[in-house]
Amino acid sequence: MHDAFQYIIDVGGVKRSSDYPYVGDTQPNHALHCDIKGANQSSLVKVVSYLNVTQGEEDMKHYLYRHGPLSIAINAYSLYFYRGGVIDMNQYLCNPRGINHGVLLVGYDEERTRDGQTIPYWIIKNSWGPTWGDKGYFKVRRGRNICGVAMLVSGVETDRIDEYRK
Repeated sequence: MHDAFQYIIDVGGVKRSSDYPYVGDTQPNHALHCDIKGANQSSLVKVVSYLNVTQGEEDMKHYLYRHGPLSIAINAYSLYFYRGGVIDMNQYLCNPRGINHGVLLVGYDEERTRDGQTIPYWIIKNSWGPTWGDKGYFKVRRGRNICGVAMLVSGVETDRIDEYRK
């Protein structure tokens, strides 16, 4: 992820997600291409710096509350079958060291089960479009490093480009 953040800094920012919508097409001739030269003119946000958030899930929670979404890498194999609810798997079903997919950690919450237990969870945005999961999002139990959610965590400091401050 650090190479991606450095690249965003180098080219002057990121474009709107609407400029590059998810199309879910595996055909090479349908790939969308980024106009790198125009990135800094139409960018909404510039990345000023980036950092690792490495002190565990409690630190992630505090960073998220204070600064906003975090980029995380996870083991995504279990996501292929996700239909809803809170993912709560052991390391044998979802090895935290099998990281293979980047997602955006956007929130956290808790829910009560029928027997009165409280289950804390992360709210995570996937990149597979709004028809996948819970309108493009999924939940992972918090505090257990399920699927490696706490293994590779990065935050960014951003600055809005002046033209959008108007």
